[in-house]
Amino acid sequence: MNLFQFDFDLTFAAFFLNAEKKIYARYGTRTSHDSAESDVSLKGLAETMKGVLELHREYPDSLPQFSGKQSPPFRVAIPEQLPSLKNFKSTLNYNNDVSRSCIHCHQLFDADRQDYRDQRKPLPQKLMYPYPSPSVVGLKMDTDSKATIQSVEKGSLAAAAGLQKGDQIQSINKQVICSTADIQWVLHHLADRNPLRIAFYRDGNLKATNISLVPGWRTQNDISWRTTSWDLRRMVGGGMVVETVSTERKKNLGLSLDKMALRVSRVGQYGRHAYAMKAGIRQGDLILKFDGRDDLHSETELFAYGMQKKKKDQLVEVQVLRDGKQKSFQYRLQ
Repeated sequence: MNLFQFDFDLTFAAFFLNAEKKIYARYGTRTSHDSAESDVSLKGLAETMKGVLELHREYPDSLPQFSGKQSPPFRVAIPEQLPSLKNFKSTLNYNNDVSRSCIHCHQLFDADRQDYRDQRKPLPQKLMYPYPSPSVVGLKMDTDSKATIQSVEKGSLAAAAGLQKGDQIQSINKQVICSTADIQWVLHHLADRNPLRIAFYRDGNLKATNISLVPGWRTQNDISWRTTSWDLRRMVGGGMVVETVSTERKKNLGLSLDKMALRVSRVGQYGRHAYAMKAGIRQGDLILKFDGRDDLHSETELFAYGMQKKKKDQLVEVQVLRDGKQKSFQYRLQ
């Protein structure tokens, strides 16, 4: 864990490191349920590899450019030292069930969060919103390049900094950038109020700019697509899967447009994912209040409130709209 740190929710991830275990770059990103393949490409991977080879040819003179990419000490040395993973062994069971004897990558986030939860500690921002997409500052990167900007969102932090489509990012905060994953690594480890110092090429000329981050920038990162969100649905939602109700539907139902309205699209039926169902919540219910809050407008915001403001075993009341009538239900957070 003190070497191989990356976004554990990815479908595909790659490390590039030399024989001295110095990490040159990481590759692999994902932004939604449906983008596992469209967010990465063989061409983009090849471009990242070319950048890595350039760094390797210049090693050790190039070391300062990627010193920030080295993994900081993790709070455990191996996954099995996290309490909820203690029953796993260091070898796979090839004589029985290989899959069940393997620690899947996403289980690292699950186990880390569960440990905080069991200790009744609020979840740190980095663990709540891991590896933010460049979209949090308004950037969309070109999948087929090493680090070329495909588009800049109008009115975004990146736009305010003067970045444009076609700019090729060379470094961020003095870390050489070889992939979108490298950008996410910088964002993941960034203190909330630190600026992003970006060096980039435009028309062959090296330029520089700063992105000034605003308070709460990390919370703009949607986490509902992540595999590990299933465990957050258990701990906070009692097994519910919810989706934001559209403005048009709110109008049709006569609901306030600036208040919470989350539709329950699925309710767990078994084990620890059945808390909400056993409390009486049903598929199709519209959540209007959660623990008295009516300002949680997305599933991600619901997760964050439950993990950072509430503790394990606390009772919450959920107010829903069903067939035109309001009903209230209660269950305990996990």
